[in-house]
Amino acid sequence: MEPGLSIATLVFQGNAGECKIARPDAASSFLEKCRFRGSVRRTDRGPIDDRPGNAVKALFLVQGMEVAASRYRALQYFHGLSRRGIDCRARRFPSYLELAGAFAEARREDALFLQRKQLGPIPMSVLRWAARKLIYDFDDSLWVRSAKHPDNRSFTRRARFKRMVSSADEVVAGNSFLAERASAFNRRVTVIPSPIDVARYSVRSPSSDRGSVTLGWIGAPGSLHYLERLKPALVEAHRRDPRIRLKIICSTFPDFSPVPVDKVPWREETEVEELRTMDIGLMPLLEDDWSRGKCGLKILQYLAAGVTVVATPVGINADIVADGVEGFRASTHKEWVDRILLLASDPILRRAMGLAGRKTVESRYSLEGCLPLMEKVLRG
Repeated sequence: MEPGLSIATLVFQGNAGECKIARPDAASSFLEKCRFRGSVRRTDRGPIDDRPGNAVKALFLVQGMEVAASRYRALQYFHGLSRRGIDCRARRFPSYLELAGAFAEARREDALFLQRKQLGPIPMSVLRWAARKLIYDFDDSLWVRSAKHPDNRSFTRRARFKRMVSSADEVVAGNSFLAERASAFNRRVTVIPSPIDVARYSVRSPSSDRGSVTLGWIGAPGSLHYLERLKPALVEAHRRDPRIRLKIICSTFPDFSPVPVDKVPWREETEVEELRTMDIGLMPLLEDDWSRGKCGLKILQYLAAGVTVVATPVGINADIVADGVEGFRASTHKEWVDRILLLASDPILRRAMGLAGRKTVESRYSLEGCLPLMEKVLRG
């Protein structure tokens, strides 16, 4: 068993929570019975809605309880789904030795929601056989390598992506670009963005003259290379307006000198308040398939807090940010510098754009708005 992994399962039923431990002995027996049956789908399915009160039991296999994608694309739905008669349980995707236990659990559920994981042929066949209904959720361009690779094409990744998507009963994609790629292998694809629970995000207070203007970025270390590519523009903007400083909410903090950097370790309990102290949110990307698959969570977090943005108009960024409305689009070095300096000089404009962005999130990207879509996928 891998260090740090547990087979404890978090169970959500209404407002209650409890922990259950899978039985490895029973699971091992189950795997032996199922092994090498190929990609066979269970035939003992009946309509999910024939249960008393339309109750549904769903197991979510996620990347991790603290991973942003897991929290925003799965775990935050549980309270709302429980109100709609869907009992949700979540567990971190198991290690190889724990696969049998997870597959045994999947056999007992009405729906299995698998987040992002790409399995080999044999584990996928067993999981497909075990799951009454298999839902595959992804929010990145999994058929290519990340944008850090000069040539990010990958035959192996494309084959795995095809296997996962074609094996699912339903596919949930984080944006329209991802949905278009998935639709080549499965007709049942639903676009559900990474939504924001707007009740958690209060709008920042109007800017006051604090003697500084804070540019902000939040994200995982793996995405820092996008921000690092922006360093020349940030350095120039700071040179032309010394009030400009940078806040990074992450676990790693690159050097951006001479730009002053506020280094803030990410914590779920404090992330919203830290976002509200920003004046301008940043989301730079590249023009490639990996970047087009991004689902704009940073932008949605900024806007939910009433913080205007400057973003590269790639993929969903262009869908969220209308240039000059919620914020500004920027592609070239000059555009980044000019947009940052304009917003830094005009707190009234920043406030107006931030409030417009908050309305965009409320109308198109809220948790309550996406909840019916998730329910339909789980019940359908």
